Amino acid sequence: MKKVIELNDLNYQEWEYEFVIGLETLSLQKHIKYENFNLYFLSLEKSELEKEYDRERASQPDEGERKRVDREWTKERRKFLSDKDVVKKKWNEGEEQTMGQIKKSISKSLAKEVKDCDTAYEMWEKLRGVGALNESTQAFNIFQTFLSLQYTSKSGSLSEYVNQHQELYDKLLSTKCALSEYCAAMKLLISLPPEYKHIVQILIQEKDLKLSSVKVVLMREESREKTEKILGKRETRVNEEREEEVFAAKINKPKGNNYNNNNNNNNNNNKRICSRPECKNIIHFKAPQKAVLCNECFFDEKNKNNKGKKAEVYNTSKKEKEKEKSEKSRRKKKVVNSSSSSDSSEVSSCLAEKEKIIVNNVRENRKRERRGRGKWYIDSACTSHLTNDKRQIRNERETNVRISGPLNNERSSKANIEGEVILEVKKGNNINTLELKKVICEENLKRNLMSVRKLTQDGLTVLFSEKDC
Repeated sequence: MKKVIELNDLNYQEWEYEFVIGLETLSLQKHIKYENFNLYFLSLEKSELEKEYDRERASQPDEGERKRVDREWTKERRKFLSDKDVVKKKWNEGEEQTMGQIKKSISKSLAKEVKDCDTAYEMWEKLRGVGALNESTQAFNIFQTFLSLQYTSKSGSLSEYVNQHQELYDKLLSTKCALSEYCAAMKLLISLPPEYKHIVQILIQEKDLKLSSVKVVLMREESREKTEKILGKRETRVNEEREEEVFAAKINKPKGNNYNNNNNNNNNNNKRICSRPECKNIIHFKAPQKAVLCNECFFDEKNKNNKGKKAEVYNTSKKEKEKEKSEKSRRKKKVVNSSSSSDSSEVSSCLAEKEKIIVNNVRENRKRERRGRGKWYIDSACTSHLTNDKRQIRNERETNVRISGPLNNERSSKANIEGEVILEVKKGNNINTLELKKVICEENLKRNLMSVRKLTQDGLTVLFSEKDC
């Protein structure tokens, strides 16, 4: 028999419920129902055979047929009585087994009460008398446990909680605290957390609410949640695979006024491996967002102790934008009409070794920009140093990357050369050298680009003003 709780002075109702179910599984319930074997045997004699005899005799229209039924009944009765010894032997075996089960499932204090009993029926009646004395206490404990039921994430699965509710409700039915099925269904709905509010609102609209219908709906809801969880994991895996196919990553916007804080991110965030077969194992680069101008910068060496004006390229009014546009066009005309010394695009850069500051003043000339080499532009959107002049590369190394940028004929291209470039930086009469590391060479590039990100990662500082940097 399945193990049941041990009977004590306070749990008779719960013990009786579990113990009777256990006896039914072993077909031993007759030993606590009938006082002795004779009563049990009489119940067998007057059961199916007698009912069948009465039905058959009543169905016969004449007396002759009824006498025939009586003769057959006498034969069956004699055969049944001849099997009495066999039935009694089975009864005695079941009696000993039932008494053993009762003794194993009660406490030591109650074992003293039944030690003088000779049959399982006597033991059962004795225990029922003891349990009746504490019936109110037992009913109170079961009812209190039933009312305190509340489903939480720690209660296990929803199906386990519903089964626990059903077991307590079945035990209540054997007490004076028995509830109707409608009240039990309402109690189950009340004990659910807010996530199931939509289900509760639908079910309470039913006129004849049954506990069985509530259980069916909750089981379906649990099955739906499990299915969505499985599909959600699959969707997450698909999204992760799609992200691997993207050529570039988004870069977080800089926080605060200090531009350099944004450059502490690892450059690897912009690298992606392409999923196309022809681009296998090729690292793709793509420029991040446009850099935000620093609110506190220096215009030049003379005014390095003065704070620069706040950049007005963002959040400006229409009039200010038109004014700025006209100012830019005026400056362009001035550059085109300048003397022969300014006919070439002039790039003056300054390296202050103590403060590690690079200041680059760029004035463009469209004709030289199209054809000339040797000029370097400081680009805040470029993730790596790029050059179109292979002669400037030192310590050449092979690489295999795809770049996107200002190319002549294509939107993107593969580059296979990487190395270092040494530039001469002129400030006044002083000439300093600047070494650019990991410069990628692509001959189809329109102009040489100096990456702000790479410069700041090497410990330098790039200062932006309204006109230059």
